Formats: sequence, structure tokens, C-alpha cells
Amino acid sequence: MLGINKQLGIQSLFTELSRALAKEQGWYGDRRFVQKIFVEMLAVLFAVNLAAGLTTRGHLAHSIKLAIAGFGMTLAFVILRTASFHHVDVFLQRSMMGAKWNLIFEPGGISMCGAAALIYAKR
Repeated sequence: MLGINKQLGIQSLFTELSRALAKEQGWYGDRRFVQKIFVEMLAVLFAVNLAAGLTTRGHLAHSIKLAIAGFGMTLAFVILRTASFHHVDVFLQRSMMGAKWNLIFEPGGISMCGAAALIYAKR
């Protein structure tokens, strides 16, 4: 999915369409507020879906739950990058314990999915 997204330039298309819509509808100057609400809604949606998916699926193997969490983390990262907000980009370039958030989210989610696959294969 990430490869298809990269090849087709879906992120760039979404960004350009959103920018054009904001200018056309006259709220481009207030886009920071809209972006903030979008990011907050995305965070809440991600957290609620992750919690619901992991708690209501008690019968799933831990490796499957790890894969769900990794996929969710990667998907959230892709959506945030698609939104291409300057303040989000600034945050992603900051670091925690020497690692940039950008390098925690994307490879982190993918690594979680890979680890889940290895654990599941060993079962």
C-alpha cells in the first residue's frame, strides 16, 4: 500500500486538492485551526479504533494484535504526512532520546508488522 501510494503520488494529490479547496472556499487563511482539528480527530480516531480492536478481539493471537497496532501506527503516520502540515513536519523532525519522531513512527509501525509476522510464523 505504501509503495502504491508513493508511485501514484496520492499524498501530493490530496495536499494540492485540499489547498485548492481551502482557497476556493475562503478558509485558507484559517487553515492552521482546521489542520489542528484534523490532527486531533485523527489521534482520537486512531486511539479509539486501536483500543477497540485490541480489546474486543481478545481471541486473537498477540502477534495479530501487534500487527494491527503496527498497521495502525503506519497508517496514522501516512495520513499525517499526507496532510503535510508545517507544524506536524516540525514535530516529526524533533527527536526523543536521539531518534527523530519521523524515524520512530514510520519504521516503527512497519517493524511492528514485521515482528508480528515472525512471531506468527514461529507459532
